[in-house]
Amino acid sequence: HFLIEDGGTDGSATNAGDNLLLEDVAADSFLSGGGQLAANTGFYWVEVTNSAGCIGSDTAFVEVWPTGVAELKELAGVTMYPNPARDMINFNISSEINSLTVSIVDSKGSIVATSIFNNSGIQNISLENIAAGIYSVQFSDENGQMSTKRLVLSK
Repeated sequence: HFLIEDGGTDGSATNAGDNLLLEDVAADSFLSGGGQLAANTGFYWVEVTNSAGCIGSDTAFVEVWPTGVAELKELAGVTMYPNPARDMINFNISSEINSLTVSIVDSKGSIVATSIFNNSGIQNISLENIAAGIYSVQFSDENGQMSTKRLVLSK
């Protein structure tokens, strides 16, 4: 059980000076600071005692939604050249990368070329059938690390 003194200004308790008692059925904690926030999805038991000693209680299911995105680790160990390119783009792949997927994406989000390289060293993709323009080159390795670089294709 958690007993919290609440001023009632945030609407979480009915009167100034009311006490709010929370028990997380999943036995996890919550955040407090001007109000009560559930830290984890689950059922919570709430008991409110007012200044006259009257008690009310109920249970509530609280679903916690993530509000951020985990940081992605930048993929290192790949260089791309030449840029701007004409007919072919080369990739120098580090020996630390076992498998590399390379996708060339146009401004509409369509993949215009993709290759999977399972060897380190210098690899390439032909650009002969791709129109001149600015593209995104997306890299991802076997560990889920990703990176995006800009490619200028001139003809």
